[in-house]
Amino acid sequence: MTRVGVIVECGRDGADHKVLASVIPRLRPDVVPEFAFLGSKRALLTDGPKLAAGLLKEGRCARVLLVWDLVPCDLPDAKGKPCRRNEREAVRATLEKEGVALDRVTLLCITHELEAWLLADGTALTGVLERPTHPIKRVKDDRDPEDHSNPKKLLQKLFKEHRGRDYLDARHAAEIVAAVTNLAKLDAAPSFRRLREALDGL
Repeated sequence: MTRVGVIVECGRDGADHKVLASVIPRLRPDVVPEFAFLGSKRALLTDGPKLAAGLLKEGRCARVLLVWDLVPCDLPDAKGKPCRRNEREAVRATLEKEGVALDRVTLLCITHELEAWLLADGTALTGVLERPTHPIKRVKDDRDPEDHSNPKKLLQKLFKEHRGRDYLDARHAAEIVAAVTNLAKLDAAPSFRRLREALDGL
């Protein structure tokens, strides 16, 4: 079995944790993810590289994934404008200061939020939204889910319309991804493809 460190901006049992814990073993059954929780995007951008160095030390993990959402913007000098390139460059610079080999780290910034992945499979969404007594018209697969500036807002709208309740990311993200029967659909999100490629390259 291959150990892979996965550093996320949420806490334990947050949406990112639950979704990644579900999809990584399905993409690579021989991979054991070792999660580290930093609680906020700011903490991930500043403290994630040091934590990555620790996970890689002495071959404990073959690779480390740093996973965060593009929004909200959380670089001190960014003036509120999220920029994936700037965030990645800032993390790379800190990784180099920590003496981390960049070829052993994957920087996975999801545009714009994790919910973009969930929009890619309309069948899974439909299965979570409908009830035996309340069938709904099938939600379409989103072919460009990372083009939406606020995918969480779109899910919120769907849940309000069909379930009469709020979308709760820590609960419903896990339900939706568990309902995905073909993970290839999530490749519509470029960041998910990068996750697959990082795992394939182990």
